[in-house]
Amino acid sequence: MSETEPTAEQDIPHRVRYDSPQEDRSALTIYVSDEDKQRLRELVDLAESEFDEKVYETDVQVAALRCDFSDDEAFLDEMRGIGYGYFD
Repeated sequence: MSETEPTAEQDIPHRVRYDSPQEDRSALTIYVSDEDKQRLRELVDLAESEFDEKVYETDVQVAALRCDFSDDEAFLDEMRGIGYGYFD
């Protein structure tokens, strides 16, 4: 198997594979404006209304970092990639 081929474990989203959102992740300190903090709170609310499960702020921050911060659909797609809604 080449290094670029995903393994079965890599196919399982982070949220499903680990017990904690911090597991297998490193801490990163970033500085954001009050406007960005407000947007992150809005994204937490959006995720909580979309998914019928506990939403971790760490996962919201990771998803927001990976997508267009203003695009709700891209954000929700990233949350699904992390594993939210996996068992729906």
